[in-house]
Amino acid sequence: MMELSAIKIKIIKIFIAVFYLVGVIGIVLPITQELFISIFPVAILLSFFLLMLDYNKQGSKALIIFFGIITSSIIIEAIGVKTGILFGNYRYGSALGLEIAETPLLIGVNWLVLSYCSVSIVQQFKISNSIKYLFAPMLMVIYDVVMEQVASTLDMWYWQDDVIPLQNYLGWFVIASLFTSILLGFKVNAINRIAKYIYIVQFVFFLSLHLIFNVL
Repeated sequence: MMELSAIKIKIIKIFIAVFYLVGVIGIVLPITQELFISIFPVAILLSFFLLMLDYNKQGSKALIIFFGIITSSIIIEAIGVKTGILFGNYRYGSALGLEIAETPLLIGVNWLVLSYCSVSIVQQFKISNSIKYLFAPMLMVIYDVVMEQVASTLDMWYWQDDVIPLQNYLGWFVIASLFTSILLGFKVNAINRIAKYIYIVQFVFFLSLHLIFNVL
């Protein structure tokens, strides 16, 4: 894959910002809310595709790890939904698309995108490996804290009694630590000019919806 020029990266970043800005507007407006929530799978796949445009080719090792994160996270989520042991008692809505064992298949892609973006961010700093291993999963948990505030509003998933348990965040940290440690431990090069931007824009997307629906 040819390296993207700086101007192409800038165009992609502008596109991402506009895409999620339109998403906020579309979800806030009652007349278009259902439509925009229904295209969440497109947003997840689009994020993955855009990340891969600036992906550093590393042979089969990284691809095997990516596939492992996708498949294992689907299995983990399926166990979580079935038992409530890992994250607490919750069920998925319809916004994330096709399901198997009451678990959306795209949740695996979402775990990979977030893990990859978080590792990409920490790899850009000249810090010790121990801090990278701690900071990467923390980024994922911080992201989840904000996303959880609007997850049910967006028909992504629903918690028993509408209460987000502390267990969820502890579970997230453990699973996020596992995935990011694998990426870091196997020295997957996640340096990517789009990754940090996707993380920030998605974070602002969920934060904006939280402020609009729950605060303002």
